[in-house]
Amino acid sequence: MPARCPQCELGERTAEDEVLGAPLIIADGLAGDWYGDTEIAKKHFASVKIAGGILSAPSMIVMSHFKGHGLAGFGGAIKNLGMGCAPGAGKMDQHRGVLPSIHETGCVACGVCVLKSACVAP
Repeated sequence: MPARCPQCELGERTAEDEVLGAPLIIADGLAGDWYGDTEIAKKHFASVKIAGGILSAPSMIVMSHFKGHGLAGFGGAIKNLGMGCAPGAGKMDQHRGVLPSIHETGCVACGVCVLKSACVAP
């Protein structure tokens, strides 16, 4: 993982600098490849990918809003941090466990599930 934000290396000022008085930093870099693996040794993940901007930040201000979410029920601070601090690859890891499944005892092979999902059930 690079030690500094790839955007900061460009040395360009942006509109955000002028309006906010601070640079807008995309936490996982412009290409989404600035991140590090962090060991957590928990039930679902032994390690997670965290955006480099988050790993190198000395502090963070979290400003969350209430939003409905299909899987979590609602998206609050914990969900926003868990997903928001992950680079694209980390978001894919988090969603990997959300796959359709077939309950063979109730399946009548109608095909509706195939039509409604881009995924193929295991």
